[in-house]
Amino acid sequence: MDLSSDALEFTIEGKVRSLDFSTSKYLVVGGDECYAWVLHIIIDEMTQTPQDVVVIHQLERIDRIYAVRFSPDKKFLAVGGFDGKVALAPMAKVWNKREQQSDCDSYDDDSLSCLMKNSIIELERPGLIYCLDWSPTGDYLAIAGSDKVCGIYDASNFDPIHETSCRSASIQDIRWSNGSKYLAMGDKEVVIMNGNPPFEIFTKISHTSKSSAMAKFRFRINSLCWSPDDKYIAIGASDGSCRILETARWTSVYEHYGMKNINALAWGQQTNSFNSDIQRYLVLSDNECTVALLKADFDSKGPGHADDVFSVASSSYLTQSTTSSDWVLREDEFRDMDDVSENIIAGFKSKATITTIAFSKMGNSKRMSSYLAYAADDCSLTIMRTRDWKAVFVSIWKVIVNFIQCC
Repeated sequence: MDLSSDALEFTIEGKVRSLDFSTSKYLVVGGDECYAWVLHIIIDEMTQTPQDVVVIHQLERIDRIYAVRFSPDKKFLAVGGFDGKVALAPMAKVWNKREQQSDCDSYDDDSLSCLMKNSIIELERPGLIYCLDWSPTGDYLAIAGSDKVCGIYDASNFDPIHETSCRSASIQDIRWSNGSKYLAMGDKEVVIMNGNPPFEIFTKISHTSKSSAMAKFRFRINSLCWSPDDKYIAIGASDGSCRILETARWTSVYEHYGMKNINALAWGQQTNSFNSDIQRYLVLSDNECTVALLKADFDSKGPGHADDVFSVASSSYLTQSTTSSDWVLREDEFRDMDDVSENIIAGFKSKATITTIAFSKMGNSKRMSSYLAYAADDCSLTIMRTRDWKAVFVSIWKVIVNFIQCC
């Protein structure tokens, strides 16, 4: 099975900096062209593979866009960037047009998104917006960036309800845990806050860079990601390290090195259609055109089956540079870098860097991620199916994504 038939690649205007799925069929894209595009993904009903995309809505801003997120109830799209504002666009009209419903058919008559219709709320911050996130319950919106402060807003009326104390550096990423219990915030360290009022700091996770003094000075946390079950948090940093911590005691259980300046993390969960097993995967990308796909725990075979992130440390893996159009997985045989011809690797050396990654959301209790979207700084955007990754087989010349198989 060649994965090229399971992936759709196309060119989009400008460098993409942020992606977010609403459902498996809708994806928002934001970046340097100052537009947030909402895409409808056309999916083949028989094979469930992406076939085409259609732009169904676009939101223009006056400067670069760094963060885009749909609210959990899909009623709003939040867009933030270098203009120092977060635009909150109501989505009722967009969705109803796609479903051929009249405006607000699917919402309460007095809902804020319905009353707003085409109006856009703007939340102004004192600095550039680098990141934002909705709480999974949809009650709160967190916004942060160059002002070194995380502001939290009540999503029912978008009034500010909390601001953190000023941090020592710009806040690069914020992520609510999937169960809304915690809010993680990353600058030069990771701050774990309680995810509900009064949003008190629960713990701090420091990181000592093993690089030069200048690298330590420039060190920052670039990306944060919770596992689907919230048992782990992954931390990607500018020194190329990715640390995975268990959240019971906040202790490190695995560290991944060998990359440079990790800029994106995404943790997905898929079902193998052959035996209904659940697999969880963590995708990492860096500034050296390298992408890593870690199989982050044992397959979940049912209630009571234990996860085990420790197994990653003893697994073999292949890291290889990539052009964004050539992501292909191979079956359960893996080689170290030394075993692969340098000529083959050189042939796939790329100038494109993966800038952002997102798994789709299914909205059910199992939280399956049927699709993976990733964008590169060559203005390409790819959407690929994740189902049955373990069943894919191609030759070594097409091995691009490194895949970690648990022993």
